[in-house]
Amino acid sequence: MHKVAEENGADLALISEQYRGNTPPRWFSDADSRAAICAFSPLLHITDVDSGSKSGWTWVEMDKVRIYSCYFSPNSIYTDFVEGLTRLGDSISASPLPTIVAGDFNAKAPEWGSPHTDRRGILLSEMASQLRLHAINTGSSTFVRGNSASVIDVTFKTKNKALEGWAVRKLDAPALEGAIALKRETVFNGISGRGAEEVTQSLNDLFRFACNASMPKLGSGVRRPPSVLVE
Repeated sequence: MHKVAEENGADLALISEQYRGNTPPRWFSDADSRAAICAFSPLLHITDVDSGSKSGWTWVEMDKVRIYSCYFSPNSIYTDFVEGLTRLGDSISASPLPTIVAGDFNAKAPEWGSPHTDRRGILLSEMASQLRLHAINTGSSTFVRGNSASVIDVTFKTKNKALEGWAVRKLDAPALEGAIALKRETVFNGISGRGAEEVTQSLNDLFRFACNASMPKLGSGVRRPPSVLVE
């Protein structure tokens, strides 16, 4: 790993399912030594780190960004995956910093290049949508065994969560329609004969009112555990 990092000029490595005894300096691991972050460059200024009390993921903060390394075993039972992913989502939601989340989730979904979706992938996709995380995978398969290949390692990034947004997956469609109907006539009557900028502002205000009435805002603290698909 150190040789590959040196050859590619990497300052930081995110490790999933590591197997090692002694650890080098600036090695940050989760409670069960399943996910870790290793900082190679002495120039990296790490301002805060996870206490290591969580199982399956850990994080560090540097240069006003938080970086997570994760590992969710394919052998863990489904309820443990749900619980671990919920804790991870709560931690990401609590951070005001732009975030990078990467690791082996053993979850499949088209959003990160897998041709199929499994129930873990549905939960991970839902969490990503709620937290405005965007998968940035490039290339093809991340795991190959014999003739079998899959994409189970994912890297997400998010912008500053202070930006306005709504949890679209929690949309109450009747409430949205009702809010638009309530204000529509007033807005349309008020924009007659006005300039493009004023019309645009009035319509934006209408849509913002309708969204606030029908969906919780992202980062508002109104979060639930990911919904469970029962098979």
